[in-house]
Amino acid sequence: MIRVLARRRRPLVILALLGGAALGCTKDEPKRATITVAAASSLTGVMEEVAALWGERSPVQVRCTFSATSTLVRQIERGAPCDVLLSANRFWVEYLESMDLVAEADSFLLALNQLVVVASPELGAASHAAAELPAGRWALGNPEHVPAGVYAKAALEQSQRWEEIEDRVVPAPSARAALRLVERGEVEFGIVYETDLLGSDRAVGVPGLLSLGTSVEVVGSPLRSAGPEAREFSRWLQSAEVAEVFRRYGFGMPEAR
Repeated sequence: MIRVLARRRRPLVILALLGGAALGCTKDEPKRATITVAAASSLTGVMEEVAALWGERSPVQVRCTFSATSTLVRQIERGAPCDVLLSANRFWVEYLESMDLVAEADSFLLALNQLVVVASPELGAASHAAAELPAGRWALGNPEHVPAGVYAKAALEQSQRWEEIEDRVVPAPSARAALRLVERGEVEFGIVYETDLLGSDRAVGVPGLLSLGTSVEVVGSPLRSAGPEAREFSRWLQSAEVAEVFRRYGFGMPEAR
C-alpha cells in the first residue's frame, strides 16, 4: 500500500513543477519593475485610467495606492515604499521637502480642482438662501489634516461662515469618505471636490448654498529615492496626453497644458 501511494503522488509532483514553469514562476526569473504611486483619494478614477494608459506604452507596471494625502504622507514618513506622490495640496509636498524626502525642483502642478456643496438625495437640488445655512450635519474631510477639509474650513472662515456649522461637522478620513456619507443619507450636506460630485450618481450639487471658489492644487513629485522609471513616469504625467484624461474627469489644467 505504501508503494502504491508513492507511485500515485509522483506524477502530481511533476505536474506541479511543470505548471509552475508554464506560469513563469521560476526562481531565476527577474521580478517585473513596478512604480508605486501614492495618490489622493480624489484621483482614484482618473489615475486608474492613467495607469492603464501607461501600461500600453511601457513594460513597467504602475501600482496606485489611494487615501487621504495626509495618511499617505505619514506612511511615507514611516518608510512605506513609494516612488511618486500625488497630493491634493501643495502643503504635504512641502512637508516632505522639509524631511528631505522629495526635492523642491522635482515637484510639479498636475491639475486643478474646486470645492462644491452637495446634499443627500432626499433633499434634492433645492437652492438655499446664502444668508442662513440650513440645519443639518455637514460631512468634510477632517479639517485638521485632510486637504479637502482644510480647504473647506479656510474658505468658510474667509466668508465668516465656519462658526455656523462648526458644531455640526462630521469629520471624514478623506473627501471620498465625506461624499459617501452624503450619498448614504447619513448626513444632510457635505463639502467635496467637484470631480467627486461629477462621478457620483446619488449626491446632488447645491450651487446656491455657498460660494466656495477656492482653487485646489493637485501637486506631484517623485521621491528622492525614486528610480529612472518613476522619474520618466513623473515627466509623462505632465504631458498633453495625460492632461486630456484629467480634463475628461472634470479637472482643470495649468495654462501651459
